[in-house]
Amino acid sequence: MLLDKREKKPGCPLCDLPPLATHWYFVGGQFKIIDCEVCHHPKALWNLHGIPSELDMARVIKELLTIFPGAKLDRNRHHEHEVERGDIEHHWFIHAIEE
Repeated sequence: MLLDKREKKPGCPLCDLPPLATHWYFVGGQFKIIDCEVCHHPKALWNLHGIPSELDMARVIKELLTIFPGAKLDRNRHHEHEVERGDIEHHWFIHAIEE
């Protein structure tokens, strides 16, 4: 079950992602755009546990496409180890696949 979207979980590797873990393109109040550590494609990552509102999702996607115009958005690109650790289960994200 997803936690409330306003909540951070102590010890969660995505809530506490250090800035040097990967390349960061954008840091906003509620999301960041970073390179995925697994597939190396850029991804927008919701900072808090839960799913953002439709309005917040649209804002995230707009910023992602501003930085990577023409990129294909891939909401289903999960990486097995992230799912096993439970990271992705709690953080909404979307990849930008550059062609």
